Amino acid sequence: MKFVWPPLMAAMAERAKTIADGLAAAERGKHDLELAEKRAAEILRQVKKRRPKLLLPAKNVLLK
Repeated sequence: MKFVWPPLMAAMAERAKTIADGLAAAERGKHDLELAEKRAAEILRQVKKRRPKLLLPAKNVLLK
């Protein structure tokens, strides 16, 4: 037991740390994705708001 138990416990502790690190990385990724989606939605709102001003010069050229 005294020869098997310490390496077994060390391996289990390392595996638990690896799993915890993976879960933390997944949470960070989820948070980053939420921030990116909010930023994309805000940019889309801004573009939709400015769209008439941006398209006006092109519309004038096409109507001539």
